[in-house]
Amino acid sequence: MNDSPAQGTATIEEALASARRLTPSNPKAAIRQAREIIRVEPSIAETYFILSAALRLTGDVAGANDAEQQGIRISKADPVLVRVAQYLATDQLSNAERLLGLFLNDTPHDPEALRLSARLATSRGKLARAQEFLRRSLHLAPSFDEAANDLRSLFRAQEQALAVPSSAADEPPVGTDEFDDALRRNEQLVAERPGNPDHWLSYGHVLRISGRAQESLDAYRRSVEINPAYGQGWWSLADLKTFKFAPDDIETMLQAVESSSTSKQQSSLIQFALGKAYRDQGDFAASFRHYESANKLKRSLVTYFANSVEDHVAKSKALFTPEFFESRKGSGLATREPIFIIGMPRAGSTLVEQILSSHSQVEGTEELFELILLTEFLADGHVAGMEAPPYLNKLTGLAPDEMSAMGASYIYSTRSKRQSKRPHFTDKMPSNWLHVGLIQMILPNAYIVDVRRDPMSCCFSNFRQNFASGKNFAYDLEDLGRYYSAYVELMAHYDQVLPGRIHRVNYERLTANPEEEIRNLLAYLDLPFEEACLRQHENPRAVKTSSSEQVRQPIYSSSSDEVRPYEPWLEPLRTALGDVVDFYPNVPERWAQA
Repeated sequence: MNDSPAQGTATIEEALASARRLTPSNPKAAIRQAREIIRVEPSIAETYFILSAALRLTGDVAGANDAEQQGIRISKADPVLVRVAQYLATDQLSNAERLLGLFLNDTPHDPEALRLSARLATSRGKLARAQEFLRRSLHLAPSFDEAANDLRSLFRAQEQALAVPSSAADEPPVGTDEFDDALRRNEQLVAERPGNPDHWLSYGHVLRISGRAQESLDAYRRSVEINPAYGQGWWSLADLKTFKFAPDDIETMLQAVESSSTSKQQSSLIQFALGKAYRDQGDFAASFRHYESANKLKRSLVTYFANSVEDHVAKSKALFTPEFFESRKGSGLATREPIFIIGMPRAGSTLVEQILSSHSQVEGTEELFELILLTEFLADGHVAGMEAPPYLNKLTGLAPDEMSAMGASYIYSTRSKRQSKRPHFTDKMPSNWLHVGLIQMILPNAYIVDVRRDPMSCCFSNFRQNFASGKNFAYDLEDLGRYYSAYVELMAHYDQVLPGRIHRVNYERLTANPEEEIRNLLAYLDLPFEEACLRQHENPRAVKTSSSEQVRQPIYSSSSDEVRPYEPWLEPLRTALGDVVDFYPNVPERWAQA
């Protein structure tokens, strides 16, 4: 087990880790690595799942399915997991839990072990936890039919569980002391290991979410004092938006990016921070140069297929016709609880959520992944490198009871994210614009709010933002333009086939005339106007996005024209956006001139 499977790799464990890292960025190298591991040790199930994922990225679907099925066979034949299944069948849950814990500690990426963990969780009434285990299993092995069948059964169990009062739900909502607990844990970590920059970074994040900006800044500052090449710390300082770097900071960051010992990932983060530093100084040429370098580095570290989004839009327009929706009228879960806030990142969705969460009948949650997880289930887990999982072909075959069950699964799974009894809650995942058709099918009475901002300003705001995960379209000007155009195209389609279904908030109008726009928004949501919505900056709720500092200020419009100094370098974006710029309401004249 410790023999070298490949030159330069000391152990099979290290080779597996290497293959996992290679899969998204260099799938062909991952395939070679996985096949070499299989040659040396053919009985490791995980290797086949890595091979399958890499083959799928290269377009070899048949080969990917074959590798995946081989991995499932090996996994299900593992003697430890066979014993676990026997324990579960005879209701020996403690024994099953003990063995599963030991197995997953050594082999955390095993689909059968995760499926059995879901069975254990279901036996104990932990339905939301069981769903998470099954989704992880299907993410590793999309064609694992037993896991898919278990998840379908779980959807129906969750639908039945909705009839139970929330006080008796399997996992009660997180209490208001969530951040106090997180702060205590992080305070303990930095006290025990004060020389670890990761602990100071984590501590800074929790302080920031809690609204303690100065203490957050101090924690981030401590992380870069410990390690001057610590990109996460420098970027976290820049992402505070209200922070400005000193000349000594800039010199330290420049030295770090010029050092051959600084990794691509760290260098990318520092370059983003340098872009912010030079922007604050008014040196926009230097600022753009660093933003461009940061994005090129970040783009080389992520996988993104622009045509997957455009293909999804084209197929959505063909599928979702008035006749399609009319034939499914009355299906789905009839609840009006969710308010989906959709659109581009950096378009003002956090501000809109903060406004709504200031209303007595709306609870603000966060960017929820529950709907996206449903699309991944429908796509059989085939999501690698895709912003839009290929699931649309599954929708025509959904029966009315399946649509209701999926709607119920969404509502049930979001329970643990809620902390109050307010009748409505927000789901502020911007990319849910891709899934409006699915929302209409499974939650036909849910509210949908599309927040839209000037395309050039919005896209460039994305370009100068390092995102923690996802949003891989944001690191190239052409990709950004194509993504924004696809978004506008699909929203225009829904405006035609579902007239009045989506309420649009124009960011520029909202910041120019807040009360009128807020009254219009609340009228769409069938909610009475409340003055507190005009004072969203007084709302003490935790905000987990990069706009946390901005939404704690009164509404302002100064960010609308931040793109102007960068115009000389943005022609690739303008070209990619095409006609979208010309027809945007309130678009500056300079962009409307082709």
